[in-house]
Amino acid sequence: MPGDFIDQVEARILPVFSSLDTLEKTIAHLRSHQHNSFAQYPPWKALMHVALGEIPAAQAQWQSVMHKYVPRTTVSDDSDDYVYDQFCLLTEPLMAGDRAALARLLHGWEASNMIGTKLEPYWRSTPFPLEHTL
Repeated sequence: MPGDFIDQVEARILPVFSSLDTLEKTIAHLRSHQHNSFAQYPPWKALMHVALGEIPAAQAQWQSVMHKYVPRTTVSDDSDDYVYDQFCLLTEPLMAGDRAALARLLHGWEASNMIGTKLEPYWRSTPFPLEHTL
């Protein structure tokens, strides 16, 4: 059974992961799987538009939910406080179309999710597509 598992991962999973060598390809792959819960989650959709530099699309998506992400308001689940607080930081630079501030925000989130993990030694921050139009 372990050998079959390894064979299946090598034959089916690794080729998919290997093909996802850019953020654009990864987002396109995730968007193509509508059963993925993130594919319909408005904050995720807005962030993907931001990362890709699609600011008008991100603004349109964010407008439908930004009233839920207001600083210094509470959420019902304490475990969500960090994510909630991070989403609250998105409204101002996004609605102003401040690409540099959005890039700093994305890089900060990226670093906070990698630093201190086992993946940190392998992680290299690279520019987001958003930054190619700064």
